[in-house]
Amino acid sequence: MKGDDKDVEGASEQETTFQDDSETVKFLPDKDMDASGDKPKSTNNTGDFQGLSREELEEFATDPKWVKIRWVLFIIFIVGWVAMLVIAIIIVVITPKCPPSPELKWYSEGVAYNVDIERFKDSNGDGKGDIAGLSQKLDHFKDLSVKSIWVDVLNDTNLTMPASLLGSMEEFMDLASSFKKGGVRVVIPIDLASGGIDTSDMDALNGLVRTWADAGAEGFVLSPPAGLSSVQFVNISLSLQELLDEEYNKRDDRDRVIITASVVNVTYAKNVRAALYNPTPDPCTGEACQMEIMENVMNVSMEVPVSDEATPWKILSFERTFAFPNVKLVYKMTLPGTPNVQGGDEIGLVKDGYMKWDDSKTGGFTDDETFSYPANHMAVDSVLAHSSVGYEGESLYSLFQDLAKARADEPSLKWGAFVAHDFQAEGVESYRREAEGFAPVVVAFNNGADGAAGSLSFIKTTTNKKGKETVHNYSRAEILVASGVDVEVGEEIDSDAVYLPPGGAVVARLINPDAKKWLI
Repeated sequence: MKGDDKDVEGASEQETTFQDDSETVKFLPDKDMDASGDKPKSTNNTGDFQGLSREELEEFATDPKWVKIRWVLFIIFIVGWVAMLVIAIIIVVITPKCPPSPELKWYSEGVAYNVDIERFKDSNGDGKGDIAGLSQKLDHFKDLSVKSIWVDVLNDTNLTMPASLLGSMEEFMDLASSFKKGGVRVVIPIDLASGGIDTSDMDALNGLVRTWADAGAEGFVLSPPAGLSSVQFVNISLSLQELLDEEYNKRDDRDRVIITASVVNVTYAKNVRAALYNPTPDPCTGEACQMEIMENVMNVSMEVPVSDEATPWKILSFERTFAFPNVKLVYKMTLPGTPNVQGGDEIGLVKDGYMKWDDSKTGGFTDDETFSYPANHMAVDSVLAHSSVGYEGESLYSLFQDLAKARADEPSLKWGAFVAHDFQAEGVESYRREAEGFAPVVVAFNNGADGAAGSLSFIKTTTNKKGKETVHNYSRAEILVASGVDVEVGEEIDSDAVYLPPGGAVVARLINPDAKKWLI
């Protein structure tokens, strides 16, 4: 046994071998291991970091060399901090101030859409549109970026109730509630000449507005009866607006509004918040038409822009004749104020036409199989066709969407001034929208029978507060909307040479190559 122990001890100094039936494993000895197999702790600490003692630190603290280094580093820090502060102040001073942006209410933004309920969507198969059918089309309005729908629902003999053929008050309340959640306001016209309303009875008028406000209406378009003076009509409008403010608008942020119709003389209507207005006569062509728009819409003769709080915000409604439906849509959507479109404009529907939703026999308007569209209605492609991928032809639906997006994105289209533009070609109407501090937008369309080449560019001189003049040469443009022309949205073009075929229209943001982009 003792001999065996010696053999084991000898193996520990050389190698240890374990053997079984499958393999042999060898462990080579480590010279630094002790008898227990562990490495002994090092006793040599010469390589360990010990740090400086207090006495040594005090020597460095008073060493002139290190004192000088510390002062240099401190001075560099102070100089750098002051330099950054000065640079920040200079940037603030030389950077142009944010251009003025008026506070726009819901009726100042987006698109107002007139709905002829009887011709829009039938829900019960009787061949007549109704409130319940309209409620089914919320997604259609959202897809078009419509902010409000205008629906004539009042009963002619009892203005506190919907017309019986259209539906019940409960159905109207459901409509207003669901559309409110979807971001679309409901506006109702109130004709003070109907329903036996006594305009001298403010209690009755207040009760009428309360009834429909409680039902969910957020806009009220008042039309005056014959014989009522302009001053009386405006006073009634202001009184009803005060009612909405005190009893409804103070409790939430919905900004319910009275919209006056037929207001022409803005001098007496300066406290009215919004007015429905027809800016152009029919026919309206050439330079005379543009001057009519400038005077009526922009109040140029009074030098008051459309967004000025001293005048009502204008909601534009007109029926000017155009040879091309796409040109009509471009015109409606790019004038100052809020565009007020007619139901079906997004598919080129004829006036007083039945809405055509799909390509079935009844056009998706009704389930009544006996219903048939008039011949002139059937020539119009449906909403489904216009909004489909691969639609052949000029999709008015897509054009409507592009115009709504341009209005939402471009400050000049939202509240900019209306300025006549010289396209330098016969048959083409053109104008600019200009908001201070933002890129101007030019609109041009050809409503004639012949193609024409002209220019979208112009030169503008501005003067700053110090009297320094700057010349802006807008010789290039970025296409925002294109219809019937061979250019793409987002394309940058030479604005000096633009060709518009018959029915061609463009809306473009003008680019000033002489200015830095961040200053435009």
